[in-house]
Parts: sequence; C-alpha cells; structure tokens
Amino acid sequence: MAATWNIAVCTDYLVGPAGPFEGEARVIYSVVWICTDEQTVGDHTYAVGTNGGISLEPFTGGDFVAWGDVTKALALGWVHDKMGAEEVAAIEAQVAAQLHTKMNPTTASGLPWSVPEPAPAPEPEP
Repeated sequence: MAATWNIAVCTDYLVGPAGPFEGEARVIYSVVWICTDEQTVGDHTYAVGTNGGISLEPFTGGDFVAWGDVTKALALGWVHDKMGAEEVAAIEAQVAAQLHTKMNPTTASGLPWSVPEPAPAPEPEP
C-alpha cells in the first residue's frame, strides 16, 4: 500500500501573539502528525506507523485560516510544506521499510522453555 498521513492534534493560541496573526482567535502553531501503512496478506493485516510533531512558527506567508475552517487536508499541507518534500519522502520510506520488516522478519523473541512440547506420536494399532 501507500503511506497514509493523519493529524492527531493541533495546538493553538487562543489569541494570536505578536506577528501576522496578532489578535486572531485560535491560531494553530503546532501539529502532531501520524504516518501509517498497512497491508493484508490472507487473513492477517500488517500495520506500522510513526508520528511526530512540528511547529508552524514562525508564521510565514498565507492568509489566516479560522479554526473552524481548517481541514485535515489543509493542516497536512502545512505540515508537509514545513517539512519539505525530502523529509516527507524519508518518513514514507521509513514506514515502508518498517512494513517490509514486519512482513518479512529476520529476528524473533520469546522464551524457549515456554514452547509447548510436541504431542507424542500415536501408537500403531495391532
């Protein structure tokens, strides 16, 4: 599949501080994002993801968007613009690599002594 981006939370100033959005209500200045990927093989779905936060300050360019008019797509656009194309691509590649590793593990863990003993073979009938 392909990476899916979501927004977990936006943090805002109740009243915009000094700067281009001074005095505006609910000025978003920080966004927590989540990037996930998943793939289903047979009856099993493999899912991975990573998250992070990004500051939108200092505010540059663009018009103020009121809290109630901000959409997920707009907030993701702000996040991706602030990150830059290279960082977005690197995060998506990281998530794709995590998914590949999860689907094709090269290591395992557990407790050897807690593995159930194999059942004894049935005795042949006379």
